[in-house]
Amino acid sequence: MHPRHNQREDAEIAHTDQGFQIPGRVINLDQARVQHGDRADHMVRMRAVGDPPADAVIVEIDALGKEGRRIVNAGLAHGLESLTERPPAITALLQQVETMPATDLTEGRTSRRG
Repeated sequence: MHPRHNQREDAEIAHTDQGFQIPGRVINLDQARVQHGDRADHMVRMRAVGDPPADAVIVEIDALGKEGRRIVNAGLAHGLESLTERPPAITALLQQVETMPATDLTEGRTSRRG
């Protein structure tokens, strides 16, 4: 299931099953349930959860074409500081990627700040 989808189209052809809407483009859900159990339903529900920063990067890459992909790849490989062009969504993504999560050594877990 790809994050770039037409939500209006999905809503128009959705049906309800087990208390949540299933987009019309989801096929073979009953077979997936047999094979994967509750994880199949979880994946359908997660399809509706957005990631606005990632969605913005996709829109930016689409607008910039091959140059957008080149910028993302260069930024991931060499860091934000290496870029001469810094489109806003790609910049935000790279800033997030380059920010080390805070580690709480007393609790033994990692948490993000900010």
